[in-house]
Amino acid sequence: MTIIVKLQGGLGNQLFQYAIGRALAIKLKTEFKIDKTLFDNYKFHAYSLDPFNIIENFATKKEVKRFKRFQVRHKRFCKPYNILFADKDRYIQERQPYFDSEVLEKGPNIYLDGYWQSEKYFKHIKNTLRVELTLKKPLSVVSSKIKNEIESVNAVALHVRRGLFVTHPVFSQVHGSCSLEYYKKALTYICKHVKDPHIFVFSDDHEWARENIKPSCSSTYIEHTDASTDYEDLILMSCCKHFILANSTFGWWGAWLNPSENKIVIGPDKWYKKEKFENKDIFPDSWIKLPN
Repeated sequence: MTIIVKLQGGLGNQLFQYAIGRALAIKLKTEFKIDKTLFDNYKFHAYSLDPFNIIENFATKKEVKRFKRFQVRHKRFCKPYNILFADKDRYIQERQPYFDSEVLEKGPNIYLDGYWQSEKYFKHIKNTLRVELTLKKPLSVVSSKIKNEIESVNAVALHVRRGLFVTHPVFSQVHGSCSLEYYKKALTYICKHVKDPHIFVFSDDHEWARENIKPSCSSTYIEHTDASTDYEDLILMSCCKHFILANSTFGWWGAWLNPSENKIVIGPDKWYKKEKFENKDIFPDSWIKLPN
């Protein structure tokens, strides 16, 4: 018996997908495999979990194909063979953007295809995940120095996500980016509730962040990493004490990986530009939502 989870999207999305698969495999005491075949011919993202101490057991193309014959497709596009074998209890396709408790009752021989963006799928194994989502190798020299600086102050991670959310014709219409007004409100809240905060600004658009995010308190702009080493940014973010998030799963994981019960996590009340994609379960109950 095997649980296979399909990986898609960037690092943050892949972490959500890994987490639900791992949680179900632990619950059902069954084998867990990762399907990363999508990235063989995908230009926007690559497989991103290799730096972490995860259960890295890859499904073969043959195993993936065996499960995909159970995929429930629209009859108009199905061959008779596919209709005969379609089984929504074997090939689990995400039905809605928010938490679906029925998924946790499936198994033990299933294929998961979705984004699964809620900690409700895996909160019960949070300690296991926080161990597995540590790095196999030490941080770079530069990142190690920044980590020491972060740990010496009342550090607040502020994440600005732009990139494809701004430049891509489709992604920009679905996601969009957080407003400057949102960041100003979040910084005001932090300055009111955190003593002597030091803001560490993380972004995939360093120039824009420097020109537009100007905290009134002390701040540092993290600019030494790129797409190939973004996992170091994730770890550095998790070392901060408090968090101001963008509408990005990358920053979400930076905040979630910090185990402190006293952390302040602020996020935008609208995660997507298009309301039909909105996920009411993406934030844990203790996190704060501010208007975007």
